Amino acid sequence: MKESIEKGLKLFKEKNFKEAIDCFQSVIEKGEADFTIYNNIATSYFELQNYEKAIEFFEKALQKNLKSPDIYMNLASVYHKLNDLNSAINVLENGNAVLPDDLNIRQMKADLLLEDLQYDNAMQELEFILDKNPNDIDANYDIAKIYFDTGFYESAINHYERVLDEKENSADIHYAIAQAYSANDDIDKAIFHLFSVISINQAYYPAYKKLGVMLLAKGEKEEAKEYFEKYVKFDLPKEEIEEIKKIINR
Repeated sequence: MKESIEKGLKLFKEKNFKEAIDCFQSVIEKGEADFTIYNNIATSYFELQNYEKAIEFFEKALQKNLKSPDIYMNLASVYHKLNDLNSAINVLENGNAVLPDDLNIRQMKADLLLEDLQYDNAMQELEFILDKNPNDIDANYDIAKIYFDTGFYESAINHYERVLDEKENSADIHYAIAQAYSANDDIDKAIFHLFSVISINQAYYPAYKKLGVMLLAKGEKEEAKEYFEKYVKFDLPKEEIEEIKKIINR
């Protein structure tokens, strides 16, 4: 049995999924398979885009072991791939019932709830995670997005700042904070973070437009013009370039 498993894992790593399935199936036929074998078969079918079979074997893996968080998340991933958010969320809810303290299941569930625009339910999951781990990057980022989308900009900023403590060199986070400060009418701090974006990644073209807008709002027209001119040098749609050129000319 050990040789068949090792051969199956080797074939899986080599992306020979059909042959890997045959090896793992031989273990099942000998009556010696645990939940990992069913999980490996399901994952192989997933890679082959045979989602019906993937679901079948992930469910069999769960029958063998209800306390494996990876299986719940793997099964939810299949349903997500099929654009069946309700089924994916239901699988993770079942995982929550069995493993209430597993933060990975809750984070994935929160992500899917956000995708389904269920902000209140997503918030509950994220608050649970942050209660256990206040510095969790993913949870802070997601809850910041919810606060931003619902107009609670100061709360969004607070959570983005926590993420920034761990990801100081992330242009994406600096840009998100800049957007939040801009929405909260704190132009100077928005400008500070936009400069940080460009310092980290000079190809981050949305920052140039946003910076031009912020500088223009402060009445710093020449500085604004400089960043608008840099912005239109990027590969942008023609209509966008023409619109920005009108602003520059004015």
